[in-house]
Amino acid sequence: PRSKSGRAVRYTIAITTITALGGLMFGYDIGVIADAKLSIQEEFGLGNVAIETVVSSVLVGSFLGALLAGRLCERIGRRQTNIFGGIVFALGCGGCALSIDFSMIVVFRVLMGIGVGFSSVAGPLYIAEIAGPGTRGAMVSIYQLAITIGIFVAFLLGLVLTPDGLWRLAFGIGSIMGGALVLGMLFMPRSPRWLFGQGRRDEARSVLVRTLGDPVEVDREFKDLSRRLEGERTLGLVEAIRSKPAGRLALVVAVGLAFLQQASGINAILYYAPEILESVGLGERKLTFTAVIGFVNMAATFIAIGLVDRVGRRPLLMVGA
Repeated sequence: PRSKSGRAVRYTIAITTITALGGLMFGYDIGVIADAKLSIQEEFGLGNVAIETVVSSVLVGSFLGALLAGRLCERIGRRQTNIFGGIVFALGCGGCALSIDFSMIVVFRVLMGIGVGFSSVAGPLYIAEIAGPGTRGAMVSIYQLAITIGIFVAFLLGLVLTPDGLWRLAFGIGSIMGGALVLGMLFMPRSPRWLFGQGRRDEARSVLVRTLGDPVEVDREFKDLSRRLEGERTLGLVEAIRSKPAGRLALVVAVGLAFLQQASGINAILYYAPEILESVGLGERKLTFTAVIGFVNMAATFIAIGLVDRVGRRPLLMVGA
């Protein structure tokens, strides 16, 4: 919006970029195992079931992390939950890099997943509450873009490191990403919505002044915060779903889209891209074409961000499906 000052826009973009490191972690977590598992299977002498367990164990951790993240976001705040996510992810990556057997790497893959689960909930939530109404959609989209960049970076590193058996270094680089998120978030403000809900209204207004810039927008957002939080106190989630058909429909659409996106099988394609490509005769160039898949995934996200406000969400979902 024209009313936003340049300083406020730059500050919001800086916050979003730091928070999007969680998305980078998420994507890197998906991509790093695709190439690394070939070396892991050979070094530890694992069968198919064992290596499939190594691959999928991170999803168990992500499930647990996402379940816990909502409660953590309310109790300690979005920023702190992001910090915890970065710490746990860094520890998980470091543990994988130092693993000496099957059990050890599975445990630390689960830990990586917990870190990703924390970040995947707290990251977009924090960005949405920091950004103003006019930039919220674009800012949240950056988190998804960061996921695809993370996948692409992991595939590129796999192309370089896997032939030399340097899979441990690939996991070690993931620790750096987790550490960067922790360090960056330490300098970020708390969510104004969380501050407001904790009764720290002056601090909430101070954050809004820095992210919105315009006093009129600050007052409007402050009033909206008050109205929304008051409504949440008087009408909880369960009551809202029971009493409002629109609420039920929104829940079905939101959960359904999230589930169907995963059920489409895209993760299987990303995790097992080298094997799929090898099975169709691209054995010598499977890592190169794996990186190409990562690039196309990332490029499509850039296109979607450019089109989402022009053509709408539903057409893009239909075309993507």
